[in-house]
Amino acid sequence: MGKSEVKENLKSKSIDPTFAGRFDKLMQNINYAEINGIIIGSELSRIFAEIVLQAADKKIEQTLEAKHSLKNKVDYEMFRYVDDYFIFYNEENDRKTIIEIAQHTLKEYKLYLNSAKEIEYEKPLITDMTIAKERISTLLEKS
Repeated sequence: MGKSEVKENLKSKSIDPTFAGRFDKLMQNINYAEINGIIIGSELSRIFAEIVLQAADKKIEQTLEAKHSLKNKVDYEMFRYVDDYFIFYNEENDRKTIIEIAQHTLKEYKLYLNSAKEIEYEKPLITDMTIAKERISTLLEKS
């Protein structure tokens, strides 16, 4: 529904009978009537987080295309595994734009990218795991 629509409808209680309203109430009841945050560990919490993150993913993609003419699967690709984002891009100057839009959009949901966990790889994509596999393969060939 979106934050603004929910905020507007909270006063009139017209959101209560909707799926979003009932789901929000359920999450509050699980969280001791707190309205901020998601309880960690529960499968229901993972479902709730996935719903929120899918909405954020969609908004990021739409904003990048509408405001910056960056098309997903053409100019960049963004994948998410649970709450970890993997971003691939063609042009270095698009990197900053993609990350800024992602940060801005996630902030609207009170979520943030953790720059301390950011890892950047050069093309061709060679990770520590790739290097380790190559070394093991070389050692096995020598034996």
